[in-house]
Amino acid sequence: MSKRKREAPLHLDMDFDEALARFSLTPRKEVDDLLKRASRASREGETAMPLHWEKELTKSDAQQKTQGSRMPFLRFTKSGIPHDHKTWFRNVFFGGLNWHPVHTRGIADEAADVDVHVTIDGNYRGVRSMVVDHGGARAENHSAPTTHLHYDGATRAELEALNLVGRTVVVERDDNGEYHFST
Repeated sequence: MSKRKREAPLHLDMDFDEALARFSLTPRKEVDDLLKRASRASREGETAMPLHWEKELTKSDAQQKTQGSRMPFLRFTKSGIPHDHKTWFRNVFFGGLNWHPVHTRGIADEAADVDVHVTIDGNYRGVRSMVVDHGGARAENHSAPTTHLHYDGATRAELEALNLVGRTVVVERDDNGEYHFST
């Protein structure tokens, strides 16, 4: 028997079948690219890979009145990213969060709490607690966004008061794994 020390097994906060099913949905090129970036980050002593996403705020995203009711969240759309938006936000961008199952209108989804550094209209507002959710079944509805960032009350009220429709919103995960929301 070898006396060689073995690395600790990979820990996943889900059962193996679920992890395998999610992994199988991720395109091979995306996995290869992420593994290369993670390996490079590890060699350079980084703790996490910075990630960036942006889009132009719609009326709904900016908490402005539409024909229907206001949606209290930001929808993560494809918006120029080279990845499959239906899985990338859940598995990569927010992949390190502590996800837990939730049921919305009888549909099984997942949610996670996330602390976000918020800057609105160029003014830093501090760290705010928000919720990100993911519902894979949403994609069956004409490729609807599967991941949403639910605004906290203060962010929602400020967006509603400022009317930032058409402005660019940026959501980032920095090298330290901290999330930033800015308009």
